Amino acid sequence: MKKYILIALLAAGTAGAASPHLHAVTLKAVTIKNENAKQVIDIQYPQGFANPQINQTIEHRIQSIRQSFDKPDPEAQNLPADVPGKDGLTITYKVMFENQQAVSVLFNVSAYRRGAAHPNNTVQTLNFINGNPVALGELFKDNTNALQKMADFSYEAIKKKAINDDEQWLREGTKATAENYKNWYFSSKGISIAFDPYQVAAYVYGPQTVTIPRAVIQDALRSDVIKAVWGNE
Repeated sequence: MKKYILIALLAAGTAGAASPHLHAVTLKAVTIKNENAKQVIDIQYPQGFANPQINQTIEHRIQSIRQSFDKPDPEAQNLPADVPGKDGLTITYKVMFENQQAVSVLFNVSAYRRGAAHPNNTVQTLNFINGNPVALGELFKDNTNALQKMADFSYEAIKKKAINDDEQWLREGTKATAENYKNWYFSSKGISIAFDPYQVAAYVYGPQTVTIPRAVIQDALRSDVIKAVWGNE
């Protein structure tokens, strides 16, 4: 069995300006590789943020994904013993946004089960303001229709791509529900929504991203959120 944990310097640049308030002098990528007779694990995630809550939240998310993957697969019991391959879990990441008060991290998760036609690829995100995890709903004032505005914009944006002519599928995938908009991250232009494969289009098109311009949701955003993420512009 091959197994090692490597802590390496972050090679790729991050999106946004560096912030001494949020991370240490050098942000580090933790890499976990583990291969045995049944599975192959290849995980990368960032550590080295000065605020320990960011590091802990990221570690907990990785542990949660790993624990879910390690649960017994009921369908595997019906597979013939001679089916080739191994189960596999791959996680990569990118820091999508970073300034003195806000951070967004996106994880690409690819889980493969032996005998499957292809891996199950999904996206997960974590967002922080002043070191605290924030949910999408916490960005907005009470009693606003921000989610519906985001849904309307997302529907039109995906429709313009002409990658799905199934109207019901597209409507369901962009409907204004917390589940549909659970994966998002800050951007310099607004808030970007990450839709999983199959959510708004066929698997072959992969995940889809729609950036909601600030102007679309400006009136609904809390003033402290605007200041923390985009400054006083």
